[in-house]
This record gives sequence, structure tokens and C-alpha cells, in this order.
Amino acid sequence: MNMRSKILLFTTLWLGLSISVPAQELPALKTDPALQTGTFPNGIKYLIVTNKAARGYADYTLVQKCASDLSTAREALNVLPHFMEQKPYEFLAKNGVGYTEEGLYSTDGRAGVFRFRDVPVSDAVACDSTLMMVFDLCTTNPYEQAVIISGDVDAATLKGKMSIFSMMVPAREKAPKQPEYEWKPSSDVTFTSTRNHHDKLSSITVTYNVPRTPEKLLNTVQVLVTERMYEELVAIIKRRMSSAFATEGIDLAGVDAIYRDSSCGYGDESFSVTVHVAKENIFRSVATMAKVIANLDKAGISPSELSDAREAHLAKASKIKTFRTNAEFTDLCIASYLHGNVVRSLSSEYDFFSKKQLPLETDAALFNRFMANLLDSYENLSIAVDSPLESISRDKVLDAYMLPWSKSLEAGERQAYIARAADTLKLADPGEKVKLKSDIVDPLTGGNVWTFSNGIRVIYKHVPTVGQFHYSFMVRGGYGIAGALSAGEGSFVSDMMNHYDVAGMKCSDFNAMLNANGIEMSRKVSLSDFRIEGTAPSSKLSLVVKSVVSFLNHHRFNSESYNQYLKAEPLRLELAMAGEYGVLAGVDRVLRPDFAQTPYKMPEFIPSDLPSKMSGYLSNQTHKMNDGIIIIAGDVPSDQVLKIFTKYAGSLMTGSVQTQRPHGQYQLHSSIATIGGQAAHEWDSNASIAMVSQVPVTKERYLSFGLLKLFIEERLSSEICKHGLYATVRPIVEFSPQECFGLVVIVRPVTQQGLPLGMETPDTQ
Repeated sequence: MNMRSKILLFTTLWLGLSISVPAQELPALKTDPALQTGTFPNGIKYLIVTNKAARGYADYTLVQKCASDLSTAREALNVLPHFMEQKPYEFLAKNGVGYTEEGLYSTDGRAGVFRFRDVPVSDAVACDSTLMMVFDLCTTNPYEQAVIISGDVDAATLKGKMSIFSMMVPAREKAPKQPEYEWKPSSDVTFTSTRNHHDKLSSITVTYNVPRTPEKLLNTVQVLVTERMYEELVAIIKRRMSSAFATEGIDLAGVDAIYRDSSCGYGDESFSVTVHVAKENIFRSVATMAKVIANLDKAGISPSELSDAREAHLAKASKIKTFRTNAEFTDLCIASYLHGNVVRSLSSEYDFFSKKQLPLETDAALFNRFMANLLDSYENLSIAVDSPLESISRDKVLDAYMLPWSKSLEAGERQAYIARAADTLKLADPGEKVKLKSDIVDPLTGGNVWTFSNGIRVIYKHVPTVGQFHYSFMVRGGYGIAGALSAGEGSFVSDMMNHYDVAGMKCSDFNAMLNANGIEMSRKVSLSDFRIEGTAPSSKLSLVVKSVVSFLNHHRFNSESYNQYLKAEPLRLELAMAGEYGVLAGVDRVLRPDFAQTPYKMPEFIPSDLPSKMSGYLSNQTHKMNDGIIIIAGDVPSDQVLKIFTKYAGSLMTGSVQTQRPHGQYQLHSSIATIGGQAAHEWDSNASIAMVSQVPVTKERYLSFGLLKLFIEERLSSEICKHGLYATVRPIVEFSPQECFGLVVIVRPVTQQGLPLGMETPDTQ
């Protein structure tokens, strides 16, 4: 029995069905009601999604089941029957429809996709002309195709226009039969090594391939069960990797895990784990990864560990998004047309798992069987190393990976685990109840402003974020009031806040408890204020408030945890500085070279004595919670919020308000400057330009600034499209320490296969 058949067996057992139940009798998934589909008489299929997430815009996509010759597809971006006087790509660019990283066309060898994003549907000429272009492109390929449109459109009106344009296209031929997918298990480990331009940072990726889900099962709940198992494994393996690397004394810049399902292509599905480490620790890191994976394979996990992963998954599923972007809908529709996946509703996952739960012992046994069939010492395995080193020994990597698997006793001993999801007994008890002193409506947000008798203020607003809420506890006074900080050190204060033990729990245990309950909680210290904020399932409001109060009132700095953080921070910054964060940090340094209180972390500013310089800061701030505001916005009833804060607002400490003005004035530097640096890989290269002006921020200027950003994006798209480039515009709006508006334009090269024929990918180095 192969891996996919075993997952089907797990699904039937999990659902409590007979093992002999046919696949087609598994419960079907519900299609998102926003999607309308059909087929025109000539064989062209249409998928229309009415999506109000981006008002005034829609994504237009043409999917060809059998891709055209690459040169034919690229030449079509230069010339089409109804675009003889103007090149199609130039028309799109002049209407704000520019390139993305993939350009306007992509292919995986089988299917071809023309993708035009953010078409301004408020412009009837641009909208209709782009629709005509899509059907012109249909004529360049004789086989089956689908037109996908997702956005702020009226489906009935759009379908009528599409029906007329489709008459220009002859009847479609059946796409040539492609080879049937065949699962080919492998007993040879695939090894690849690539070289990056980092100073020290290396990345190691371990991937296991598994058979793809048969198309007949893609519309059933097996997809949900499979995804749940992988998401639980992602959470478990990331936690275990972090713990194992700390135990081995290996600095870890980050760990990622991802499951690629059948919607990602025509080949196998896969599960990958990646760690980012120093180049001198490659072989030790490979062995540590193998140790973790081998233990999961041979020993499995306890019911208590799965319980936390299960609760975290259910909490994540309960955070039902109120919308999908046009790009997300388009991806789902492409997968539906090419592979048979269902464009399922956002609530389907939560609806299914909230009503169906196996006994924990049974669920753990099934999950351990799932891991045992997925993970292995060499079968269906590939290992990739990306490093600054010139060469990496394949044999040394494989030897390091295989060694832990041979230690059967060590690999086979199950790790002990203490459940976190229910560990709330140490958290703060309610304080003395306080009375509601006033209740007014905020004129800006329309929310309720509640002021309690001890001076604590809460702004509450009901927002249709189904199943979740956002929260923020803010008090005035950030790192700008700490005069002892050296240049750049303030940007690291937020990180320091993650290393406080809470109410007798170690900081790692406190964070694990939050994660197990699906609670996101960031502790941020800016130049002007201190905030605890995040999102959580609607059912966890009481736990969020108790956790915040516990952090504020019962915190103790954990120097051991902080010192571990300091050792790995240079690697984390090297990883961050190679991306967009590094671009923005470099721009900030050019614009404000003398600004000692920059919010961007720099490797040369990593502080060693920050805890001593900030000693007393957190206690001082938490003793004046009346000098701030609490915001609760989301899908929680007002009476429930009021009841909880009447119960816990008295636990928040208050005091005299004497907020100091932050130190942080700066002078903008006006000049033309070049930011040095090299991208981690050639394909990551970019060029940037920034413009900032110190102008007071008003509501009128803020709205006008948004229009300016759109105008610049459109003009840029029109100007740089001929050079094989695309631009990302990042806005800057600051209120403190000085009010200003700004834009950072990041220009990157487009993948060559997505450009019009004759245009080359430029070098931006």
C-alpha cells in the first residue's frame, strides 16, 4: 500500500467510516459561492469570481492546458489581431497593468498562463480592451483554455461581454493526452548544492516526496484531513528543530517547513524542512535535523503533544478570513482548472474540524502512522545545501544525515512533552472590579470608547473578522525616552521583550502556551510607545486579557534566553538584510544618516548590554497603563468585552502621567546616493530610489498620498516595462518623532520567459 492509499485509509478511519467505503462517497467539499463557472460554445471555460476585496480592480488570467511554444507565447505580447498599432504589453503598462516577478506569462512545461493583475475595471475602455486581449490570446493556441477573472465585477454583465468576445475564437480542440501521472518511489538520495553571496549564512533543506492526491479525491474531505496532518507536523517539527538546535548549541537563524500539495503542479507532492545556520555548522546541522526527523519517525509523538498541535490548528482554522485577494482566488481557480482542486469556501475547514474530533489516543496513533510512512532515512529523500562555500561534499552531508538513523535506541525513545494549551492556571487572577465611568462613540472609528473608574480606556469596535479579533494594549513612552541608548540600539528593544518569564512560566513556555491556543502576541517598543498586540480566535478573548495582564504585572527577565538570542541574531540579520528589509534599512540610513533612533536593526548595532540600559523600563511603563489605550476590534460581542474588562481592568496598574518627549529629532539628508551591497543570489538583485518629505500629516494629505502612490505605480509601470523591469512601491508615513510622507521604489528584473519576445532580463547589479 503506497503513502497516498494509507492517507485514504487514515481518512476513512478518522471519519469513522467503513474501510471499504469508495472514495466518491467521502464527504464532498463546498465550492465557494463567489465562484461561477461555465463553458462557451467554442469550448472555452470561464471562471468568474465576484470579489470586493480590492475595489475597482480585477485580475484577468488565461490558462492553456497545453502550453504554446514559448516563443509563440512571448511574441503574442508584442502583436495581436486587435492590437496592431500598440504592443499589447505597452497597452497594459499604460493602464497600470505591469509585470510581476514572473512577467506576463509563465509555463511549467505543460500548461501556459497569461496573467494580468490589477486591471482597473472602473476604466471601461481599459477593462474591455484587456478582455478583448485575453480572447485574442486564445487564438494563438488551438487547444482547451480557461478564462479566469477575479475582482470587483458583476458576473452577469461580464459573462455577457465574454460571450460576445468568445465568438472571435474558433472551436477548441481537445488538448493532446499527457502521460498519466505515475508515482515512482526512489531509494537514492538526491543531493544538490548551490552557492550564495552571504557572508556566513547557509540554508539546508530536507524534502520528502509523496504521491499526489488522485483527482477523484480532490473534491473530498481527504484534502482537509491531509492538510491538517501536514500543518500539525509543520508546527511540531518547527518546535522540535528549534529546541534541538538550542540543545546542541548551534545558532539558528530560522526554521521553515512547508507542504506542497497537488495544486502546485503535475508532479509529486512534497514536505520540506529548511534551517538557516552558519556555514561552519552545515554538517552538525544536517545531523541535528536527521536526529529530530528520525525520532519522529521511530518514536512518534505523545497524545499531549498532538493535542497542542491539534488545538493550534483548530484555532488557526477558526481565524476565518473575511476575504481572499484576487491573486489568491486566481491561484485556486488555476489549480481547479488544471488539476481538479475545489475552490472551497473559507469556512469549510473550520466547519469540518470543529464538528469532528477523534479521541486523542486514536488520533495520535493515526498521526504516528502517518509520520512513519512519510519520513525515512533515504527513501524519496532529497537534501539541498545553499552556502557561501565553493563546494560541499555530498558524501559528508549524507554521512551526517544517516548517522542518527543508525542509533536506534536514541532515535526510538519518545520525547516527554507537557501540554501547553490548557496551562493557564499560573496566569493572573481578576483584580478588584472597576466601574464603567463613561461610554462615548469615537467620531473617527465609530467604536465605543469606554473609560473605567481607574482611568483605563478601551476602544471597542465590532468588525466582521469572522472567528477572530485584533487587540492592542498601548502605553505612551518608547525607547526614545531612554537617553542611555547608543545609536541604533533602540531597534532591538522589541526583541528584548520576548525574553521575559511570565507568572512563573519560562518565556519559551509562555510563548508555547499562546501558540497552542492560536494566539499571536507581539511585544513592540517603538520610539514613542510600548505595545502588546496581535490576533486571536474570538473564543480566546479572556485568555488574551489574562495573558497580557500577567505579562504586565508578573514579568522577570530571562538572561539565559536573551544570551541565546544574541548569539544567533547576526545570522538572522544577515538573512533579513538580503531581502526587502535590507533595502528599506539601507534607504533609511541614506535619508537619515544622523538619526540615532532608527527603527531598523543593523548588524553593527547589536547591543550586548541592552538589558542594563533598559533596566526598569518595562516596570515603569506597566505602572501607568492609564497613559495609553486598549483596542479590541473584531468578531466579539460588546457585552462580552465589557464584562471581561470590568473584571480585569482593575488588575492594570495606574499612576501619574508624566510622559517624556522622546529624543529622536533628525535632519533629512538631501542628495543622490548609492546603497552598496550584493543580493544573496543573482535573481534577488534590485535597485531602489526613495523620496521623503517632512510634511505635517493630515487626513486630506493622507488620502491624497494614497492617490499619489497609485499614480506613481501606473507611470512607473509604463516607463520601465520596455526594459524588462517591475517596481514595488512602499509608502512611508511617520508621525513620530517628526511627521513625514515618503515612498521607496524597489525595481527588480522580470524572469525572461515572462517577457515579450526580444526583450532580455536586465542586470540590475
